[in-house]
Amino acid sequence: MDDLDQLEAQSIFILREAYRKLRPLSLLWSLGKDSNVMVWLARKAFMGRVPFPVMHVDTGKKFPEMYAFREEYTKRWNLDLMLGDCPPVEEIDPSLPPAARSAARKTAGLASLIEKHKLRGVIAGIRR
Repeated sequence: MDDLDQLEAQSIFILREAYRKLRPLSLLWSLGKDSNVMVWLARKAFMGRVPFPVMHVDTGKKFPEMYAFREEYTKRWNLDLMLGDCPPVEEIDPSLPPAARSAARKTAGLASLIEKHKLRGVIAGIRR
């Protein structure tokens, strides 16, 4: 087994353990390449069906093609899509630098979805 196969096997094990131990559970899906890999791994871990919702915290700043991709693959892969919006930038601390303010919007949107759905676990993909 090469290094990539080992990483994939470890990832699948972690996804299955998270599902076994943490409910309700969700997988963050930003529509970017890292989170698309996570959805692909979750599908592989559970024989083609993701048994928990995927969560998109929407900044409202994606390209139209990305929203079309989200809609197409939500249907194609039979995903349970959990959507939430980020609060307006005006609601975020104005003393923060622009990049931190943008990140704070995403954090607030995520926190709101976690609270709304009483999630015990959230899976996020971070590049190794």
